[in-house]
Amino acid sequence: MLADRSWVELVFRGSRIWGMIRGLLLGVLMAMGVPCATAQDLAKGWVPDDEAKTNLVVIFCDDLGWGDLASFGHPTIKTPRLDQMAAEGARFTQFYSASPACTASRYALLTGRVPKRSGFSWVLGPKSPRGIHPNEVTIAEGLKEQGYATAIFGKWHLGRPEEYLPLAHGFDEYLGLPYSNDMRPPKWEDIPLIEGNEVVELNPDQRKLTRLYTQNIDGLDYQCEGLPAEKIIPVHGTIGRVSCEKCGAEQDHAAFCDK
Repeated sequence: MLADRSWVELVFRGSRIWGMIRGLLLGVLMAMGVPCATAQDLAKGWVPDDEAKTNLVVIFCDDLGWGDLASFGHPTIKTPRLDQMAAEGARFTQFYSASPACTASRYALLTGRVPKRSGFSWVLGPKSPRGIHPNEVTIAEGLKEQGYATAIFGKWHLGRPEEYLPLAHGFDEYLGLPYSNDMRPPKWEDIPLIEGNEVVELNPDQRKLTRLYTQNIDGLDYQCEGLPAEKIIPVHGTIGRVSCEKCGAEQDHAAFCDK
């Protein structure tokens, strides 16, 4: 019930866009360590004037287990920067997602809707003709109406055809893979790295993707010239045979290397 009610109540209480933005703002304020009651008051009374706008960064991880971070007790995986975020902000020990699947969870994150009600209960394949509905209102579109610059770096997985890619759904900038990083040869066709709507490389070296995304995120602040920016960063789940470019470690460490 919590997964069904959280954003859906916000979506239909007054303006749908404002509900989505206030819901995200509440999460950001609580992550910054603002007490829950105070955060709710701030979110309810928040007015998006030029002085009040806050940069929003959402890091959305695939295949990250509850205990895979050092701050949650993992004995060997070192994640000092993420541990610092946990120590300086709010560390939640219970969380509900609308789905454990790539496509469905992203649909819910961007639209505030229960994905199964929109026909997305699991994962889209590379050759699927389907994608996010063109009439859906995403968080990115809502924030753009309030003067935000928007960007997404990493896995999209809400449709491969151009009409389903991020630029058609409120994002100014996109760099990433259109679906899961393990949907690649020999089982699947060549996997494209896409910038905007253009394929810039086939079967990219996945050890270099984290650094590539980070470089583009750093450049976004400069390009926006002071405009508030919403950045959604979906982190690819790594596979055992993919090693970290910087330290050579295997498996899920590559996505969170702090070296």
